Amino acid sequence: MVYSTLQVRKESSLAGKERMVQVRPNDGTVWVEEDIGMPSAEANRSCFTAQAGPTESAKRKVTSVLQSFLCLLDVGMLQTIRECMVHQARITEPDWNLAVHELMASISILFVRAIMCPVGAIVDCWSESFLVPLIKETMPRDRFISIMQHLRFDDRDTRAEQVKTDKFAAICLTSDIWTRFNENCAKSFTPGEHMTIDEQLFPTKVRCPFTQYIATKPDKFGIKFWMATDLDTKYVCSASPYLGKDPSRQKGERLAENVVMDLMEPFLDDGRNVTTDNFFTSLSLSHRLLQRKTTLLGTVNKVRRELPQLAKDTAKREFHAPRRDDR
Repeated sequence: MVYSTLQVRKESSLAGKERMVQVRPNDGTVWVEEDIGMPSAEANRSCFTAQAGPTESAKRKVTSVLQSFLCLLDVGMLQTIRECMVHQARITEPDWNLAVHELMASISILFVRAIMCPVGAIVDCWSESFLVPLIKETMPRDRFISIMQHLRFDDRDTRAEQVKTDKFAAICLTSDIWTRFNENCAKSFTPGEHMTIDEQLFPTKVRCPFTQYIATKPDKFGIKFWMATDLDTKYVCSASPYLGKDPSRQKGERLAENVVMDLMEPFLDDGRNVTTDNFFTSLSLSHRLLQRKTTLLGTVNKVRRELPQLAKDTAKREFHAPRRDDR
C-alpha cells in the first residue's frame, strides 16, 4: 500500500478548493493526489443496506441437511439430469438405470471428497490406504464409477439443433439446469457488503468450441467461468460461462466491464464494494458501478490509458505494511 493515492475528479469539483497536485494522462482525465487516510465523499456516498445471510425463503425451507442440499440442486434439476443419463447409458447398456437418490448420493460424494481429500484420484477414497469411511458407507466404488461414466446434462439426439441458438447446450440442457442453479443460489443467500469477481477454470476433457487453454492455471485446459462470490463465506452468488466471442456485444464495449455489470446486477444499489483484478478494473467500470451505489477496489494494469504517468512509475514509490487496525 502506498502513502498517497490518486483520485479522479471533475474540473468543476476543484474550483474554490485548496489546489493539490494534479496530473492529466493522455485521455484528459484529471487526477488529484491526496494523502492516504483522507475521507472520500464518493466512497461514503452510500452505506450497505441489505441484510446479509440466508434469505427468509431459505430459512423456511431448510429443516434438514437434505433440504439445504435441495436449495441449490432442486428435485426438478436432478430429474432432468437423471433422464439425460439414463437415455444415453441405455444405448450401450439396455438395463442400466438410476434412481434420483443415487444421483444425489454421488454428488454428495463429490462434495465430501473436495472437503476431506481434495488431492489424488477419487477412487482412492475407497482404498485401504486412503479410506474415507463416510464415502465408502454411502455407495460402492464400482457403482459410483458407473454413474460418473454416464454423467451428462444434455440430450445428444437434440444437441445439434439446440447448439444453433445456445452454445452452452452441449454442457447443460438448453442452459436450463445452469440458469436454475444460478437462480437457486441467488434465492438462498444474500451476500454481504464485500464481494469479489474473478475467473475459475474448471478442468475438462470435453470437446467444445469454448474450451480454454490457460498456461498459468494448475489444470491447463478447461471451461472458464466468471464468478461473483461473497467475501466472508466464499458463497458463489452468480456465475457465467465464457463461451467465446459474443456477436451481440457492440463494438467498443469492454468484455470485462460487461462481465462485472452482468454478474453484479442482482446485487447493485445496496452499497456494496466489489473487488477485482487488473483484467476487470478500469476507470469507466468504477464510474458505472458508482452510479449504482457500488464501489470498486482492484489492481490496475498500468497500460490503461486513463492512468497518469505518476501512477505507472513504481521505482520511487514508497510502501508500508498495513497496521493490524488497517486490515
